[in-house]
Amino acid sequence: MRLASIGWENRRKSKRRAFVFPATIYRLDRTIFCGCTIVDVSETGARFRIYRKYAEIALDLPERFYLSMTSRDDILHKTLSVARECELVWRRDRDVAVRFLHRTPAS
Repeated sequence: MRLASIGWENRRKSKRRAFVFPATIYRLDRTIFCGCTIVDVSETGARFRIYRKYAEIALDLPERFYLSMTSRDDILHKTLSVARECELVWRRDRDVAVRFLHRTPAS
């Protein structure tokens, strides 16, 4: 039975794509918060899992932060950085979903 036939629908604005990739979470002041693995991504957001060794601080994840898929050496470099400013949507233990706040890379 299709979910749509019982009234359920996907309310996401864009299609999710499986995307397993290491990433780093940075506070808005660009200091490192912790590492994670991106599980899936879309044009409007992502879902990731915080590394187990950071499980205790996962509860302190800020409401807004940068999610970077760039090496630490490049995070502050405007043209090389692949980072997005994010807003927390939900968190379950180490699993987190975010909405991207801007469509362009963080500068």
